Amino acid sequence: MPNLLTRGLDFLIRSMEGAAAVTGGVTYTRGAESVTLSAWVGRTVFNRNQQETGAAIIFGERDYLFRAADLVIGASVTVPRKGDRITETINGQPLVFEVMPPEGDEPVWRYSDQIRQVIRVHCKRVATAT
Repeated sequence: MPNLLTRGLDFLIRSMEGAAAVTGGVTYTRGAESVTLSAWVGRTVFNRNQQETGAAIIFGERDYLFRAADLVIGASVTVPRKGDRITETINGQPLVFEVMPPEGDEPVWRYSDQIRQVIRVHCKRVATAT
């Protein structure tokens, strides 16, 4: 029997997926394989303390959040990899975002919840799809 927090997280994920479905979702691509995901958009602020110039605040360009179980590539559930691509249509224009760290050696993804149901992947725009 799931506890109250697990049930609350499930409700939140279903609600966010419903909102993502209205926009048509995104296409996650690795090599020649792709999967359509219900994803919602986020943004992460990274704060770095630099010794010479003081604090630096770095914004990741775009984050996508989706159910970890939905990222199925090659018939297996997998985790994001640097270089994978996500295509999202924004204002009628398909835009391509590449999975990459916001800076330096930051990881390209992380779990967004304590029970590892939601993945947050960091991306930067690289192209307009044709």
